Amino acid sequence: MQSPLPRKDPSRFGRRQVGLGELAELSLAAPSGALAAAPRLPLGVWRGPFEGPCVAVFAGVHGDEVAGILALRTLLRERPFELSRGTLLVVPVANLLAFERGSRYSPDRRDLNRCFPGRSQGSPSARLARLLYREVVARADCCIDLHSAAAPRLNHPHLRVDAQHPGSLALAQTFGARLIVHHRGAPGSLRRAAQASGRPSLVVEAGGAGRGEPALIEWLLAGLKRTLAGVGLLEQSEPPAAPGMLIRRTRWLRARRGGLLEYHVGLGERVAKGRLLLGATSALGREQERLHAPEDGLVLGLCAQPAVGPGDALVHLALMEPQTGSAGPDPSALEQRLAAELGAGLRIGRPPAAGPLPGLAAGR
Repeated sequence: MQSPLPRKDPSRFGRRQVGLGELAELSLAAPSGALAAAPRLPLGVWRGPFEGPCVAVFAGVHGDEVAGILALRTLLRERPFELSRGTLLVVPVANLLAFERGSRYSPDRRDLNRCFPGRSQGSPSARLARLLYREVVARADCCIDLHSAAAPRLNHPHLRVDAQHPGSLALAQTFGARLIVHHRGAPGSLRRAAQASGRPSLVVEAGGAGRGEPALIEWLLAGLKRTLAGVGLLEQSEPPAAPGMLIRRTRWLRARRGGLLEYHVGLGERVAKGRLLLGATSALGREQERLHAPEDGLVLGLCAQPAVGPGDALVHLALMEPQTGSAGPDPSALEQRLAAELGAGLRIGRPPAAGPLPGLAAGR
């Protein structure tokens, strides 16, 4: 049972008081190594001219997921909008040591996003999680965590949220994403710990490790702007976003034999049951496997590495519920451009001639 987290003043960090209308560049002392001094985690504190809600936005919890880091860098540098009230807390690189190593994991080989709410006397990752939880989450009214797919996968842009939590689902609906995937969040994740403390929270998933396509940065910033307007930090300058389609089931499809991949669908594409998704060949070009959609769905994620072995995850399908009857709002021009940029490196081939071949296994 997670203990309550009292709310702290979002304008005060130690002896530093951030005034109304100020954008302050602060830092938090993270756990240090054996010989090195404690690294300083960058923290942006942006206050509007009047009091109001506090929103915390995190990126870089996984050190190799750079799109969110680049988006928050752009947000703080260019200030593409002005806050009308409230406070925005920005943690652009939550796992600084992992980021400097280009690694998903912390130097102690732990996943920071499985360590929340952390322990002050725990492992280095648990101590870092505790610092972020006590110094940032504690000051927020709601939290947004920016992520990308783990290498070597690519994610179509979507949100992950506990749809059974009314506050979190309402927060997600303000972002303007076409797809919202219901998921409670893994134990130890930042999102789940923040929500358990009484703060509505969501995860934004888009792109892949080490990637920061221009359209992806633009999409992230547009969604953040809509959410900040939805919770009251900005004046509404445009109509609220259309509700995204809520996905309650997803399914990973995995290889039986593997080989060199050739895709016949792209990210975000709607597919009917039985649709050919990909083929796999030997190094000499002999076709070895074909993967067909086991149910109606939408391509939520793909493996971006050309060669795979048995059991490797290949396609992540968002499954269409019979009662849904719709794929949600049509993709915007920005979403179409983003899908094209994300899929630019995938090998899209022609469908092969019909004929019996070994199938592929489905599993999580």
